[in-house]
Amino acid sequence: MKRLLAFSTISQLGYIIAGLGLGTSFGVAAALFYCFSHGLFKGTLFLCAGAVQQATGTRDMRKLGGLAKVMPNTSRIWIVVTAAIVGVPLTNGFVAKWFLYDAALASGQWIVLIIAWLVSTLTAFYMLKATVSVFYGDMPDWLKQHQVKDAPVLMQMGMAILAILCIIFGLAPQILTQWVIAPGVKALGFSWNLSFTWLGIQTTSNSFYGSAGVAIVVLALVIGWIIYRLMQAKAISSPSANVFTGGDPLPADDSVGTVDFADLAESSFQPIYRAVDPDPAYLLAWAGIKKLSTVTHKILQSIEDHPFISTIILAVILFSVVWLI
Repeated sequence: MKRLLAFSTISQLGYIIAGLGLGTSFGVAAALFYCFSHGLFKGTLFLCAGAVQQATGTRDMRKLGGLAKVMPNTSRIWIVVTAAIVGVPLTNGFVAKWFLYDAALASGQWIVLIIAWLVSTLTAFYMLKATVSVFYGDMPDWLKQHQVKDAPVLMQMGMAILAILCIIFGLAPQILTQWVIAPGVKALGFSWNLSFTWLGIQTTSNSFYGSAGVAIVVLALVIGWIIYRLMQAKAISSPSANVFTGGDPLPADDSVGTVDFADLAESSFQPIYRAVDPDPAYLLAWAGIKKLSTVTHKILQSIEDHPFISTIILAVILFSVVWLI
């Protein structure tokens, strides 16, 4: 869980750098708002992962499942902040992303908007995978014997406060923009002529973008209400059937979960992963730096051991340089 969250920070930092790269006051404001929002929801996600690790003794998603039944409060907090990192309306994550989209459109940078939206879609996929793998599905047998309990009250309070702030700054982001973002933008040398209202709607200019933001929020609420009503409907009973695996053998425990599909994707895209893996280049650069530092250390050690000869050589070099100039 923690490794997934750590790697997701890379893409989240991309949003912040993209906002700064726009070079406008709106872009800088979007970057600062996203930076603050990322600290809230990503910090809460790490706390939830720590609570899961404390309760179960592991953070391996392949060994977890069904924790929503035994850790209901932690799972609720996780869902709230997961909605924030994905960008669901009424959360600070939605406002942060909408600020960046709006700033990119105002600057005419459509490519920034498209890439940011695509990355947001990928964020939704891997956070859904983590949510289902850890908190839903069947609980493994070893975990049932572990007698898992929810996090202590003080831990829940810490996580809940951060999750509530994610919602507050999603509903009323003008609180944050007025007291934190505006001074930050001015401190960086940009003018502040922006005005925001509830849900992060910009009221300064471009009323079309503001109307679009309101429409997205309303549409999301309607879809959420429909899904909620459908979930409340009674499930139609159907006879049990064997799991269809498309001809692939079942895992050892005769069950198919989200991790099995992730393993399939990992094996299928392994050649691509290997081709675009930057680690060999990093390791080569690091080996070169290590060799350079070794040679430099030897030279400095030699100078220190033979000060008289080193002084003569240095004097000759300096005389030659001055003579040539």
